[in-house]
Amino acid sequence: MMHSAHRPGTNGFTLVEVVVATTVAMVLMVVLGNILLSSTRSVDYVVTDSILDQELKRGLNRMFGEIQSASPSTISIIGTDPDHDAVVFQVPAPWDGSSVRWGAVDDMNVFHEGWRVRYQVTKGDLMRCLLGTTGLTAGAETLVLRRIDSARDGRKGFAVSRVDDLVTISVRSGREFRDGVRHEKEFTSSIGLLNP
Repeated sequence: MMHSAHRPGTNGFTLVEVVVATTVAMVLMVVLGNILLSSTRSVDYVVTDSILDQELKRGLNRMFGEIQSASPSTISIIGTDPDHDAVVFQVPAPWDGSSVRWGAVDDMNVFHEGWRVRYQVTKGDLMRCLLGTTGLTAGAETLVLRRIDSARDGRKGFAVSRVDDLVTISVRSGREFRDGVRHEKEFTSSIGLLNP
């Protein structure tokens, strides 16, 4: 005959049963908490990676299009900054049937003959600005891409090089996660000039 720990006529649980149930519940809460924390980190990493990809593509599309149509004789790469290069060039005006005119297009899509476009990193952000015929900045700078890294391991955060009619651009951008881990994205592309 088996004896029960529960006596007839008494209600409730024994102290041992309460301690065992509490311990099991605490272990389950710790396990579920770790799973939730791990899932949150994974989602954070995926979202941050996707945002960096979108920012890189959106920010660099205009620059690539402008450099591709630039006059090779007007492209100047300035490499004096140890962390980032800068690039200056002119693009053609919309064809008017007479001759090709070189200059720059502002953010209102107005062409300015003789002006130049400059892409450079300012305070950690890649910026686009126009230089008037005197070489001075004309108008406000436009943000292209945020959080450009400084030089590391012998590589600049924004690097531009040219071999003949091929311009290569490399950009490294990063973000920090909530847990302090840094995530970087590097993008390198070569652009063939259309107006050699």
